[in-house]
Amino acid sequence: MTVAANAQESTKWLVGAGLCLAAAAVGFYAVLFVRGTLAAATDLGAGSQADTGTPPEGASPTTAAAL
Repeated sequence: MTVAANAQESTKWLVGAGLCLAAAAVGFYAVLFVRGTLAAATDLGAGSQADTGTPPEGASPTTAAAL
């Protein structure tokens, strides 16, 4: 769509460069998010609440989490 747009060549290049930068930023964020999630899961270790099957302290299995 950018190539077929009725605009000057320099405008098309600018829009294309912006799209490439946006795609790179999304990819960079995705890599950081996945690495952070994996690191957090590794840091929890075997003693995490997810392994015990019990709710966190002060909560019960029947109450909804407050958002």
